[in-house]
Parts: sequence; structure tokens; C-alpha cells
Amino acid sequence: MADLHAIREQLREARSRPAPVEAVSTVSPMFWIVAVFAAVVGFAIVLFTPRIYSVQRTASLPTFQETRDRIEAEAKGEYAATMPLPANPAQYAGKSADEMGKIADDVCFRRAHSVQRHWSKTPRLTTKEPSDFADVPGMKHFEALMQCLVTEAPARYCSVRQRTMITAEIAAYFRGVDQANATVRSTVAEISAKPRSAQEKFELAQSDSFQALASLTFTHDPKVLAGIEGLVRAGYLTVADRSSFGTFAPKPIRDRLTNIVANVSPCPKPPWWAVWK
Repeated sequence: MADLHAIREQLREARSRPAPVEAVSTVSPMFWIVAVFAAVVGFAIVLFTPRIYSVQRTASLPTFQETRDRIEAEAKGEYAATMPLPANPAQYAGKSADEMGKIADDVCFRRAHSVQRHWSKTPRLTTKEPSDFADVPGMKHFEALMQCLVTEAPARYCSVRQRTMITAEIAAYFRGVDQANATVRSTVAEISAKPRSAQEKFELAQSDSFQALASLTFTHDPKVLAGIEGLVRAGYLTVADRSSFGTFAPKPIRDRLTNIVANVSPCPKPPWWAVWK
């Protein structure tokens, strides 16, 4: 019995004694360093990734306001004009016709300003006054704009809205060239009709600036005409579209456009149920 009591006493003492230090599990300080570092990295990813992604997306598609600000800064001499934008078909991949139109408008707006700076704030000739065309630098800007509008992302013209826009722009271009020449003729006639002495008339006749003005004639840019013909030939512009701007073109150009044999439109056919709309 004494042995039994001794054993029980030993067990009670063992339970009451604290565990030895060696038995307590320890965690290496390196574990805590790695854990803290991982937490910091994870927080940074969550905090900054949406901002970075947003900037990357919007940077490829600058808004008209951003472009206007840049053009105004260039005009103030804050930095030099950029070179014309290179063709980048990849930026139109997967876009609808109207989405392509927005991108192409921005491309053409910047390209025209890189060729010739201008006060214009939109990629549209239809927003200009007739007198705006009677200006050599201005016409250079308009020609660069039209060259781009009739060649950049032609698939945009599968949209009725985009076709309506370009037919109006082409008509405005033809009217603008006519108006520019009419303004020059009117100005020359007005200067010539002003009463002058014989000496003043002689000096006027010998004036290089007056002779340059009197001989100034605005013509239709061959690259613009080639772009228009390309849209017609490819089937992007219908016969009705051709007629809507052809009436403003000189007869030789109108005849050229009328005689073009257009291909079948490359645009996807509307769904069958669209006939009910």
C-alpha cells in the first residue's frame, strides 16, 4: 500500500509541475519577417493595381479634351508638335463600327494637327465657316484631316451614323474648295476695283503679294479624292451616299465617282429581324 500511495503522490507532483522550456514550441523570427513582408506586398497589390490598370487602358484612347489641351500647349510653345500617328490596326480589333469611329476621329484629329497646326477643336469640316477655307495653312490642315477620315479604319463606315458623317464631311470639303476660290476671286476683284492713281496701280501690278493672291487657286487634293474613290469602290459607300456629296463636286470628279463599279459591301448583313425595325 505504501508503494501505491507513493506512486499516486509522484503523479500529482508531475501534473502540478510546469512544462519544461524545451517542450514549448517556438517560432523562428524569420517566419514573422516573411509574414509581414507578404502582408505588405498583398496590400500594395490591392491598393495600386486598379489604378495602374485604369491608366493603361485610358492611355491608349486619349479623349478629345486631352488632345485639345495638348494642341493648345503646342500653340503656346510648351512642347513641340508630334509626328503623324502611324497606322495601328490592332487598336480597332474587336470594336464595333461606332467605337472604331471614335478612335479614328481622335487619330485623325491629332494627325491633322501634327501636319498643320490649326485653331480647330473638332475633327470635322462641317463645323467650319465657309470663309475658314480661304486660307492656305487652314486648307493644308483640312486636307490632312480629310485624307485621314477617308482612309483610317474604313470598316467604321459599316455604321449608318458613320456613313452619314463622312458623306457630310466630303460635301463640306467640296464646298470649302469652291468657297475658297470664290473668296480669292472676290478679294482680288475688290482690291483691283479700288480707286487708285496711275502710280498706285502700277505698284499694285508689280506687287509680288498681289500677284501671288491673284494666281492662287485651291484644287482638290488627289489623296483625298483617291480615298473617297477607295471607299466607293470597296462598297462602304452606297449609291445614295455617292449622290449626296457628288452634287457638290465639279463635274469631272462627279463623273469619275459615278463611273466607279463598286464591290459588294464588306459590311456584315443585318439580322433578318432588322427588317421589322
